[in-house]
Amino acid sequence: MRAVYVYPKSKFLSFTLAGREYIELIRAAGWIVEEVDEEEWNGDVSVWPTFMHPFFYPSYKLKRGPVVAVDVADSSALSREAVALLNRFAPFASVPSRYAEMVFKHSGYAGRVFVWHHYLGEKWWFGKPNCGRTFRESGDLHILYFLVHSGWRKGADVLAKSLRILRDRGVKFVLVLKRLDIEDPLKSPLVKEFKTVEISERLDEDCLIKLYDDVASGPGVLALPSRGGGFERNGLEALSRGLPVVAPLGGSWTEYFPPELSPLLVRAVAMEPVFTLNKYHVGVGPSADPAEMAEKLLIAPRYVEAVARVKPMLMARFSKEAVYAQVSRSLVELARYAAR
Repeated sequence: MRAVYVYPKSKFLSFTLAGREYIELIRAAGWIVEEVDEEEWNGDVSVWPTFMHPFFYPSYKLKRGPVVAVDVADSSALSREAVALLNRFAPFASVPSRYAEMVFKHSGYAGRVFVWHHYLGEKWWFGKPNCGRTFRESGDLHILYFLVHSGWRKGADVLAKSLRILRDRGVKFVLVLKRLDIEDPLKSPLVKEFKTVEISERLDEDCLIKLYDDVASGPGVLALPSRGGGFERNGLEALSRGLPVVAPLGGSWTEYFPPELSPLLVRAVAMEPVFTLNKYHVGVGPSADPAEMAEKLLIAPRYVEAVARVKPMLMARFSKEAVYAQVSRSLVELARYAAR
């Protein structure tokens, strides 16, 4: 069977990386997939299925359907406009988490929702990285944090408050800040106030794995204070390398927090808008208690053995083989739809 996959092929976005992975899995099922760059796409949907990834932002090009909407729910609700677009053009949608599935349905989407998790390949679970760089500076607590964009959504302000609490208590720590070479006003207090290892360039897979390994090699933790997000893959990446993760209670990331790791989830002091100006993602997300997050960042290294114990279970759910099974089952339904 043949499919068309429209995505930001020529860019370097989370949509791009996830799109490449899904295309690989669709082809592994024996389908022929034509890749179309989102910017060059003219809105043609003459081939079924045509996957749109993301769906919402290029949806203005659509004149008719049907398509398969591949997208996320970055907050607790989709707007009426977003749901109207989905119900008009997309009888099927694919999302990366059960949380996103719930948001799509509760917001009024009437179509069929597939959950295609993001997956980690075998190297993440077992491999040794081939990277000559070193990302650990000392034996102090290292706190890894990813701020690629959207500092408010990523909870940069919450983390800054938590780090001030640790600093005022005399805790010695190093903030390992992974970001792209962009300016975000919420980045400034993080860089200026604390001892920071700042990584602004793109890392290949081996050096990204090495980053997690170096932080995990001494007292280390991944801070994931996000208010929203469709999956937040860096949390799963950290756990696959044995690095504990501290995150708010609520949101898509809790899907890879089994009961053994639930003590590292932080209660929310408020549910706040994830975005201020977004036509599609209009809901709220958890804003973590900075004081509780500070305490759990400090004790997280004690959970290294717990992370090791749950790793086989996580691998069973988020391996390439597991997500291939999700995708292949969905393709059967899409093929049946074509035969109607």
